[in-house]
Amino acid sequence: MTLEQELESVPEVEALVLPAFHAPRPMTLSEFIRERRDGTTRRGTEQPNYAVPVDDDIRRTLGLIPFASRIDDILEKMIQLQIGPALHNAVRVSPRQFPEVYRVVDRCANLLGIAVPRVMVVPDVHMRSMTVGTSENHFIMLTSTLVERSNDEELAFLIGHECGHIHCRHLSYLALARALVDWTSNLASLSGLSLIVQPLRMMLQVPLATWQRKAELTCDRAGLICSHDPNISLRALAKHVVQAPALADRLNLDEYLRQIEAAAEESTLSKLPEYLQAFPFIPKRMMALKLFSRSKLYYEWTEQDAPEDALSKEDLEKSVDKVTSIL
Repeated sequence: MTLEQELESVPEVEALVLPAFHAPRPMTLSEFIRERRDGTTRRGTEQPNYAVPVDDDIRRTLGLIPFASRIDDILEKMIQLQIGPALHNAVRVSPRQFPEVYRVVDRCANLLGIAVPRVMVVPDVHMRSMTVGTSENHFIMLTSTLVERSNDEELAFLIGHECGHIHCRHLSYLALARALVDWTSNLASLSGLSLIVQPLRMMLQVPLATWQRKAELTCDRAGLICSHDPNISLRALAKHVVQAPALADRLNLDEYLRQIEAAAEESTLSKLPEYLQAFPFIPKRMMALKLFSRSKLYYEWTEQDAPEDALSKEDLEKSVDKVTSIL
């Protein structure tokens, strides 16, 4: 029996109880396979409107690079070599295997309007999640510790974040960004070329790292859309910081967010390394997520009535830029 036949023969499982949202119908597995075979897709190349604006701008720029279309082939081979061995011990989530996790994955996919992605649970003592592959061929990896120590609502945020990378078609472009930085790093290591290549490397790495940080903010928004609960989403982010659920539950989030104010008072020199960071600092991610939870966009995606003081798209992005800026 094929995987498709097996999934179709399994009775439907109870959906995760969250506020209803009528997203576009996702592709079935048979539709996904047929469209992959025919080389067509009904998913557009435009970013969803919850994406941070610069996210789409830089993604379009990367798409203009001549060899960008070949990165998928290279990436799939790299995954087979680097991650393939780890997947031998992984467990694939399905309606029969970790059904409570599958319900969350299915719910997130429906909310964002994407095909239900493959999800693998890998043995690891750290609380981590990541999406691996290309924009067309991918899977989500969840560590066993993350699944064990997160409740369904927290998983909805974390899995929704990873689904955001798929929804926004980040994967191939993230791989291309890393490949460009690695390529220049290798050139810089060659004797006689360092003085020439190092400036080029910095010219590439700074804007690419900036985009990667913006992409994370975009996907945090996808996670919140899936979890429908700002407080739970913030707690899920906190667990990533302390790597211990008990400590995360005791964390004073308001006090933690005040670290942004303290960081603003640091010297300019101490802030420069942040330009090369691919992930925003967690307090900044939390503050940006709180702002999104107060925006009209969030209420539109969750089909709730927005309060009168809800932030417009323009005000949201201005506020997010302010709290996430480095200098």
